[in-house]
Amino acid sequence: MKIILSLLVATTFAWPQLLSATDFAAADSINESGVRIYQQQAGTAGNICLSPYSIVTALAMTYAGSDGETQAQMATTLGFPADATEVATAFQKLSQSFQADVKEANVNRAKDADPLRLDVANRLFGQEGFQFRKDFLSLLADRFDAPLDELDFRQNVKSAAIINRWVEAQTEKKIRDLVPANALNEDTRLVLVNALYFRAGWRTPFEKEATKEGAFHVSKGVTREVPFMQAEESLGYKKFGNFEAIALPYGRTGDFQFLILLPEASAKISSVEKQLTPTLLGQLSKLPVTQVRLSLPRFKLEPGTLSLSDALKKLGMPTAFDVPLGSANFDRMAPRRPNEYLYISEVLHKTFLDVNEAGTEAAAATAVIMMRALAIMERGPEVKVDRPFLFAIQHVQSSTCLFLGRLSDPAP
Repeated sequence: MKIILSLLVATTFAWPQLLSATDFAAADSINESGVRIYQQQAGTAGNICLSPYSIVTALAMTYAGSDGETQAQMATTLGFPADATEVATAFQKLSQSFQADVKEANVNRAKDADPLRLDVANRLFGQEGFQFRKDFLSLLADRFDAPLDELDFRQNVKSAAIINRWVEAQTEKKIRDLVPANALNEDTRLVLVNALYFRAGWRTPFEKEATKEGAFHVSKGVTREVPFMQAEESLGYKKFGNFEAIALPYGRTGDFQFLILLPEASAKISSVEKQLTPTLLGQLSKLPVTQVRLSLPRFKLEPGTLSLSDALKKLGMPTAFDVPLGSANFDRMAPRRPNEYLYISEVLHKTFLDVNEAGTEAAAATAVIMMRALAIMERGPEVKVDRPFLFAIQHVQSSTCLFLGRLSDPAP
């Protein structure tokens, strides 16, 4: 008998070597893994929106319960050190860094500005009566602030509703229906959930009166008439080969920013996607400032739930999904028995993003379902973002990528 561990996440390079515990930084894993997962999705058409932070946080919680070859594969794929406690501590420190910068931003915000919000919540929903290892539960409670709530998954519709209501509450109802009822049944043993909500105003809001309709060039011969926001101010800016990078800061402190990677008119967005690396994300967190005249489309993305299981298998952690049969090892989560064990059955991801004149609102959710189964300056460039571009929401100090995506069509 085996138990399925399914990871739901409301997003090919190879790590040169495993990082030692003393060198490990959560931001490095988030950016590296986020880029790798993004590259897996880049071949698909249309818009893309992922939360590397949410995805890797959920996987880090799952990693705490892995062992043997499954742990080794996850460590290699995600760039984690072998010590799961060190991983959990690094994520805890990164979260504390976020909250310190959020606090600073709100202390220094303009009197009429809304508070900046970055809310991160983790929760375990476990089958009542199931025996999880105490060390696993303690580690997730202490470092990820992820307490355990007991449910009876035999009542799958009710259980899904409880989990989804929790996710909605953490994301201001921006992420709905993360867990479908048919994903749960009498064999479900655990659902690990991460939820992320971000809301911030621009340092200098766009004037609504200046917004005007314009043509967005979706592809050759295909355009959309969409509202373009207008601004002229000092922004982070740099020309990189065949694309321009622009950074719009949130709030007075600029501890978080919205990044745009705009290909030249003659370049394909795929050529920029191929250049996307964690090193580049680090460089983009510290762009030189210049005066920019910017035209940016107002847009909202609400993609459906995305499965990442196949991508993670291809990236190097198949045994976590019990491939080949019997290879999954999550013994540090719950004791492995001769006829019963844990494995990941599914990884799902859901996001929300709204970019408008006032600022940005974004949300994401991540989870894991475990089941039981048998066996001011001189005027600079003018930038019109009127064609597909890459975007990111970034914590400046660590360069952590909270959100990463592609806008192919602002009005699909």
